[in-house]
Amino acid sequence: MKKTAIISILILGTFAMAMFAYANDVALKSYYNDCIEKRIARCERMVAMLGSRCDSISRCARINTLQLKFLRENKDKLVQDMFVRDIGMKSYRVEYFLSKKFFEVNPEFAMCTASLPQSLSQRSLPE
Repeated sequence: MKKTAIISILILGTFAMAMFAYANDVALKSYYNDCIEKRIARCERMVAMLGSRCDSISRCARINTLQLKFLRENKDKLVQDMFVRDIGMKSYRVEYFLSKKFFEVNPEFAMCTASLPQSLSQRSLPE
């Protein structure tokens, strides 16, 4: 009788841990999805400034147009990549990851890193 009770408790404990891990995975993917949605909303606000007479703002709006397209087309893959890389629930890491992925696809717009010292422009993902 004791053995049956112990085995039952172990099975229930294992099941509970598996359910907790699954719930954590779902929450993490939901967080990544929400971060991308917020980034899309920011890009949409910038795209509204495409007609600006200021060259800097207009250029930024054009880049945001491409970012918006990139995020919408690759949203599911980006969420999965962040999950696999274990980015975590730190917004600055998610932002860095999204920017890095965008500039890997569009290196011609990575001009902002050209003026940085080499030690800063070639950093890996922050911890």
